[in-house]
Amino acid sequence: MGEFICLINAVKKDKDNFELLVKKMEPLINKYVRLLYKDEREDMRSEFLLALWIAVSNISYYENEGQVVSYLSVALRNCYFELYKKSKK
Repeated sequence: MGEFICLINAVKKDKDNFELLVKKMEPLINKYVRLLYKDEREDMRSEFLLALWIAVSNISYYENEGQVVSYLSVALRNCYFELYKKSKK
């Protein structure tokens, strides 16, 4: 079983393990926070953490490591696009 699959299972069992998943996804979160430089960094970071939390809560079927990483990455990318559209207005 892959590392991300174990983390997802651990988070679903105990919500305190979410920090471990955040540490793994930190580079991608930081990338999107940097791209949204116009807004407050902490606010943007919390938006991405919320998107990650929702993605973990909604994921129900995963067969391999690639599916989990792809699902979480797409969730963060979609959050970035939504925040980018809001910041342009």
